Amino acid sequence: MMRTLKFNLKHATNSIWSTAPVPVWDTEVVGATEVFTSSTNSIPTGNGWIGVPFTTPFAWNGTDNIVVMVEWDRASAPTGAINWGRSTDATMNATRVGSNSLAALVMLVNGNRPLVQLVFGTPTDPVTDVIVTTQNSVPAEITINGGSLQLDANVLPTNTNQNVTWSVVNGTGMGTITQTGLLTAQTNGTVWAKAVSVADTTIMDSLLVTISNQIIPVTGVVVSTLGSVPAAIDVPNGTLQLEAAVLPASVNQNVTWSIVLGTGTASISANGLVTASADGTVYGKATSIADPSKSDSIAIIITDQTFSVAHQDDNGFAIYPNPVVQDYLNLSLPAHFALRNARVSIFTIHGKLMTEAIISQHHQRIDIQNFPAGTYVLRYNDERRESSKTFIVK
Repeated sequence: MMRTLKFNLKHATNSIWSTAPVPVWDTEVVGATEVFTSSTNSIPTGNGWIGVPFTTPFAWNGTDNIVVMVEWDRASAPTGAINWGRSTDATMNATRVGSNSLAALVMLVNGNRPLVQLVFGTPTDPVTDVIVTTQNSVPAEITINGGSLQLDANVLPTNTNQNVTWSVVNGTGMGTITQTGLLTAQTNGTVWAKAVSVADTTIMDSLLVTISNQIIPVTGVVVSTLGSVPAAIDVPNGTLQLEAAVLPASVNQNVTWSIVLGTGTASISANGLVTASADGTVYGKATSIADPSKSDSIAIIITDQTFSVAHQDDNGFAIYPNPVVQDYLNLSLPAHFALRNARVSIFTIHGKLMTEAIISQHHQRIDIQNFPAGTYVLRYNDERRESSKTFIVK
């Protein structure tokens, strides 16, 4: 146990102790800063450095040498041998020796004194604030696709730890930030660039950054049924609502809907409502407007549809020959048919659409060369009427 242990530091221009005359402690200690004092300090067993934290700061001027003056007095003999790490230069170390009186004692200059290691740091005050700004005070915005913005964080007061941790709080936009404060845009909107003091994590600041002109590529389209109901229609002229998600969620979600016919027949509205007309399978397809190369389809099973010929009245028009033994069918319409938005559709007897054609004249030939043998229905409609006739292909 040390009865007294004191450390004093002061600046010095000389690099060695004078030996003639031998320095006097009370003279040398004048102007020194007592950086540590203790009357209960123990030297622990084991090897290595013994840490002695300063209780009073010492401000080194950065150029002078430093005199380290250690005063100690032990109350009893050590419990074990003490092997000091020491310098071999006899002019670099001194110790204060004498009787019980500590006044006006001289120092011995020799090379067998304990080594002293100083660890210097910068005194810091408590953190009071963090202020986030843009570098060079440029506007807090990113207007270039994939662009970036350098941010700065000032921790107050200026003599405190300036380290911060950066993060992004996404608002209507998205971005990323490095630990040097470089913000990179991802999607349009606003984000908050946030800096938190490392020394005091309760103190932080954020800056609102506006992001625009970002081009986000479409990666895919996913078609599903509304409410995840089965992709099936089993009532006559029933409907099924489809929905489409364009990926990623931040891109334009608009799609165009279409029906890809399989063995069944159906139609689809601009908002994805499928209406069945004939049994079989159809595919509801959504195509991204932002990137038409990206699309998706869902198979829909249609059952229990009844296909009927609306009113198979002559109404003055004729089809021939019937049965058809060649590659075409003739359509003859009365002169009083105005042909406004006139068209014909031909279905199998089971309701599968085989072909459609716009009618622009009262006598028109319809190509059916790829029709298999069987019974078909020709449906004519314009702005005023709808009529049907059956015919046979041999």
